[in-house]
Amino acid sequence: MYSNTLKVSLLIIVTAIGTSCKSNKKIILKNNTVYQYIKNPNIQNDEPGKVIEYKTTKRLRTKITDKTTYYSLDDIKEDLGLTKVDSLWLDEEDSKKYASRDSQFYTHETSTLLDSNYQKGEKFSPKGFSYLSSDFVLSAMTTALKYRNGIGNELINPPTVETGFNVNFAPGFRLNRTTFNPTRKFLGRNIHNYSLTAVGLFGIGATGLNQANAPSILSN
Repeated sequence: MYSNTLKVSLLIIVTAIGTSCKSNKKIILKNNTVYQYIKNPNIQNDEPGKVIEYKTTKRLRTKITDKTTYYSLDDIKEDLGLTKVDSLWLDEEDSKKYASRDSQFYTHETSTLLDSNYQKGEKFSPKGFSYLSSDFVLSAMTTALKYRNGIGNELINPPTVETGFNVNFAPGFRLNRTTFNPTRKFLGRNIHNYSLTAVGLFGIGATGLNQANAPSILSN
């Protein structure tokens, strides 16, 4: 029995490790705001380009890279779940700051030129960003003391407190919702994460039989 339980536990561990090695794509929620910088194709690369603001029209699955002050979105396309909201041409100096992210989609930033030099009313005003992710989690634990109720006639099978070898694994599935707010901080952070986890428990252990915990067995 212990052999079968150990095999199941090892299988769970291998599965969890394998799952954690898969692509770390996230799900961008509907009605999020994202941006894209485009170089001007008619002039030199270091000359003015423009920033385009989009709204997501459905959930999008993409790889998200944390750039400290913003998120980079690596696998989404303009014609797949995005609708154009606005655009803004930048001057030459500011275009140079964005040249390295040409054609890349990204979120609003915690500190950006669009908050100051170019802000016109609500145009390009700071907007939050939310996405979903999921992963498998695995915890290992051991129980120092185990209490067992008496069985039937407690004079024959009394309740006992036991110690002994045991190891347990708690594999689980965790759903995360992450919200990035470029202007509002809580405890010094712009990122807030909420998680819901469902877990199961598997384990193996050994209990020594003696006159105190199994008198009816040993008396036979």
